[in-house]
Amino acid sequence: MVMLITASSDGKFGHSSLLETLRVIEAIVPPDIQLLIPFAKTKIHKNAGITDSTTMADVNVSLNKLYNMLSEGYVEKY
Repeated sequence: MVMLITASSDGKFGHSSLLETLRVIEAIVPPDIQLLIPFAKTKIHKNAGITDSTTMADVNVSLNKLYNMLSEGYVEKY
C-alpha cells in the first residue's frame, strides 16, 4: 500500500501522473490516503518543515488513515 502526497505549485498534472505510474506497477493507492498540496512553497519551508497548520493537519489525517488501514488489514481486503 502506498500513500501519495504531491506537493508542488499546482500539482494536479503531477499528482495524476504519479498516481498512474503507481497503478502501472500495481501499487495499492487508496483514495483516502492521497493528498495534493498546491502552492507548496507557501506552506512548506526547507528548514522549518510544514508551516501551514491546515496542511499539517491534512498530512496528519492522511497518516492516521494509513496507519488505521494497515492495522485493520486493508491490504487483504483490496
